[in-house]
Amino acid sequence: MGRRIMKKSIKWIKIIGYFAFFYWLCLFSSSSFYGNFNLYTTIKSEDGEYYANIYKHLPTSPISIMQILGGNKYFTVLYNKKEKSYGEYLILNILVKK
Repeated sequence: MGRRIMKKSIKWIKIIGYFAFFYWLCLFSSSSFYGNFNLYTTIKSEDGEYYANIYKHLPTSPISIMQILGGNKYFTVLYNKKEKSYGEYLILNILVKK
């Protein structure tokens, strides 16, 4: 009886784990990985209090590939001068020209 309950519990834990991984893969992975390797440009405010780093989307999920093909190639992360992030994963539909 105890083994049967344990097997069912493990089965449900696996199902929840697979669902969580699939959810993350589809919705969040396009902007989950960012750093200097995909930094496109930095825009600083006039007073120097804030700056925004604009990163390129990586084709890591079906949704990110659709965004890239649809013209949304960038996402923005806003920081203050102490490098504290405001609104990570803030995705904006903008076209940035250097």
